[in-house]
Amino acid sequence: MKKYLKYKHESINPTILDLGANAGLEAIKLFNQFGTTDSKVVLVEPIIENVFEIMKNIFKHKLENNFFVENCAIDLNSGYKQFGYHKSEGMSGRLNGSLDEFNWKAWNYTGNRTVRIKTLEEICPKPNIVKIDIERYEYTILPKLVKNTNINIIFCELHGPCYPLNIKEFISSCLENTGLVATGYYACSQNQLGDEDIYTEIAPPEIIEHSGYKYVIMERNQF
Repeated sequence: MKKYLKYKHESINPTILDLGANAGLEAIKLFNQFGTTDSKVVLVEPIIENVFEIMKNIFKHKLENNFFVENCAIDLNSGYKQFGYHKSEGMSGRLNGSLDEFNWKAWNYTGNRTVRIKTLEEICPKPNIVKIDIERYEYTILPKLVKNTNINIIFCELHGPCYPLNIKEFISSCLENTGLVATGYYACSQNQLGDEDIYTEIAPPEIIEHSGYKYVIMERNQF
């Protein structure tokens, strides 16, 4: 992932936050590229079955001293919320209220459960590098997340189109006066190139492993 960044980023012991960690493989990838022996990696994953997979991967790679798992979802207020999920898709899912009730119900979930909700301040108040893949809930979380001045890099998977603004307008409105800039918009398939006139490159496997969605990289120019 490092080679796709525009700016040089120096942090002695960066704190890495993975929102929507699934089995933790992308968090491990981020740690291998940006982390040090003293770095802290916080993985946020609301589905307990996925947390078991995270723990297997943590011990497999001997990362138990650096990795910390939060079995919850992130939102603007703490509490509990309904979470729909697909058992057939690696236990992926999203919170009720992602953009609107119709979109949430239209996913035809195979399961539904109540999950714990925590805020960024409760989970990890001072992250330096953030990966976010929370199935359309990025439109709720990102506007507040980018105001955290500790963050230097955000890797965000985008699900859409499902926002009143186009993606570029949404990202631009989020980043205004934050010190962060969007340095790369990546499509994951050939037929997405040119969408909204911003996706000009195919995302390499180092950035995105999924199909059907898109990625944006946001960075703080520290120099």
